Parts: sequence; structure tokens; C-alpha cells
Amino acid sequence: MSKFPRFFIYWLAIVTITTVSFLATASKLVVKPLDFEAPISSTTDLFIPDVSSSVFLAFHICFMFLIRQVSLLAEFISVDPIARTMTMDWYPTLQALNCSSSEPLIVDVYVPNVLLDTSSPSYNTTLLDQPTIRLNSTTLCISSIQYPSFRTISKLVALRGEFSLEDTARKSTLENYPFDVYLAEIAVYTRNLKTSAVMGPKVSGSFGVAVNFEITLSQEHLNQNTQAGNLLLYFRIGRSTATQAFVVIVAVTNWLAAVAFMTICVATLVYRPHKIYAEMFVVPVGSLFAFTSIRANLPGAPTGFGGYHLLDSAAINKSGQVQR
Repeated sequence: MSKFPRFFIYWLAIVTITTVSFLATASKLVVKPLDFEAPISSTTDLFIPDVSSSVFLAFHICFMFLIRQVSLLAEFISVDPIARTMTMDWYPTLQALNCSSSEPLIVDVYVPNVLLDTSSPSYNTTLLDQPTIRLNSTTLCISSIQYPSFRTISKLVALRGEFSLEDTARKSTLENYPFDVYLAEIAVYTRNLKTSAVMGPKVSGSFGVAVNFEITLSQEHLNQNTQAGNLLLYFRIGRSTATQAFVVIVAVTNWLAAVAFMTICVATLVYRPHKIYAEMFVVPVGSLFAFTSIRANLPGAPTGFGGYHLLDSAAINKSGQVQR
């Protein structure tokens, strides 16, 4: 066999193996948008009547109608672990919208002020809950705005265990990058201006991806109190698998380059006489500067991983000696 056919066979085999390996790995590292509904459908869910009494069934249907006046669609926008915030857009709709009715349906949507960051649009310094949006059936029927929305910027807390928040500061901080995990708590409720009934809405679905993060719905709870009902959602936020794998690969590559450099140094001490070639230091020294730039561009990496640089520490020690 001549050289060219053998070269082509080797090239095709290498390209095929690397392509299959890349596709198999990429399918495991891809971040899929979180798609959830809340409350989760079950046999005891208020949204699925399961009663035998006709009187209670009628009451149940009326009660369910009140709860389902508003349906929400959630979109995840971004996560900022440094500011400890998560940004989401919500798209509310009136489930009982009847444009032929003479009596308008007016419902306010609230998000508790204590769960919002100060940069959130509906946050106020009085610490009283303010409506994030008002849904008016008359306005929606005569207006061309078919997709009203509002934005929330909620707070993140460091997660220790599944839902144990004790000593959270010692668990998930930026120093745990890329294995830091956070918890976001969201509560939403609606208030009917006519009946003053306070109920939790239903989240019909969600979409969107926070870049470099993986978000999962850990728990949801529907408070059925007609005076203080709400829908509680707990999201678990962690770095994506691709981000974690990339950081680990960079760290291992750094370690291998350091081992190669130390091996060369040890070899020059043991084997005599020895010669020092410039080529022996090209790869280690070149990789040193290359890895420095890669470290500065790691996805979502905090500056310095929360530690002091060598020059900063030397400057601090020197200033302390001068003051003495």
C-alpha cells in the first residue's frame, strides 16, 4: 500500500474517533432549559378535582377558578453569583378572560418584597409588597398588547445540604468554584381587587437558560389559605457540567505542564554531563503564559478565587514593616 492511501485511512480513522467522542461528550454536557409546572399535578392537587360530594365539587370548582385566574410563564435570564441575584421574566395571562363581560376582572400580581434584590423593578424601600403588574381584562381586550410581562431580580443564598441553611457561608461561596451551589426562593401570589381573595397562581411552563449555570426546581409548595395564599418555588442553581469539566481539564493540564517542567529540572541534576537546550523550556514557559490567559477567561470565575496574589501579599507585608 502506498503512502497516500495509508495516510488517508489513518486520517479518516482519527477524525471519526474524535468526532464520535466529541458528540458523545457534548450530548452529556449540554445545558437543557428548565421546563416545569407548578403545582405539580397529583391526585390531591386542587387543579384536578377528585371528590364525590356534588356540593363540595361545586365549591371545589369555584375555588379552583379563583386560583387559576392567573397563569404564569417563567423565563430564566441570568444568574450573578457575585451579586447573589437571579433575573427572571414572567409572562402572566388571565385564564378567565371574557371580553364580552360587562364587569372587568382586575387582578394584581405580587412578589414578596423581602425576596427581591434592591435592583428589582418592583422593590421598594418601605418593605411593603407592591404589585409587580396589574392585569385588567378590559385593557387586555381593547389593547394590542397580548404578552404583558414583568421582571424579578431575586436573591440567592448559599446552599448547605439540600435545604439546610445553617452555616451556609462555610459551604457554597465563590471559593468553591466551579462546584458552588446556590438556592433561590421565589413566592408569587395574586389579589382580586373585587373579592380581595389572595391566591397562588399556576406556573404553566418555563423556558430559557442562564448561561454557564444549570437550574433545577427542587421544591414547590402551594399555600391554599384564601387570606394569604401563595406559590413558593425553590430553585437549585449550580455551575453547568460543561463549565465544571472545562475548569477541571484546565487545572489538570496546568498540573501536567508543571510536572513536565519539574521532570526536566530533575533530569538536568541527575544525568551528567548534560546539555541545556532552548527547546526544553519553550513548551513549559509558553504554556505558563497561555494558561494565565486561559485562567483569566474561565467562564464565571471570580477574580483570584478569593485569595491574595503573591505581589499583593508582599506589598502588605512591606507596608506593615514600614509602619513599624
